[in-house]
Amino acid sequence: MNLSELIEDAYNTTVNHGFIDPKRVDIPCQLALIHSEVSEALEVYRAAGTFNAYAFSEELADVIIRSFSLLGTQGGHQRSAQIIINKMTYNKTRPYMHGGKKF
Repeated sequence: MNLSELIEDAYNTTVNHGFIDPKRVDIPCQLALIHSEVSEALEVYRAAGTFNAYAFSEELADVIIRSFSLLGTQGGHQRSAQIIINKMTYNKTRPYMHGGKKF
């Protein structure tokens, strides 16, 4: 699958399983769900004992899947894929540690 197809597939799966109503997308709710997946990845990382790289990767995959699904609500899967590609290309031109943030 290419990037556009992944976005479309994530969106369709989310709609087909009732997590998004295509007639009324609750963007704040969808952003909160993405945030919850990031928090779950953090909890896997913080868990006592041996770091579980597989579980950590699964949580990050959920972040991407939910993000792709939300991108799919904006229409034009190919356009969304191109925006990702354009942003990644632009990021390569930015200076080292741009923005001056410490963390």
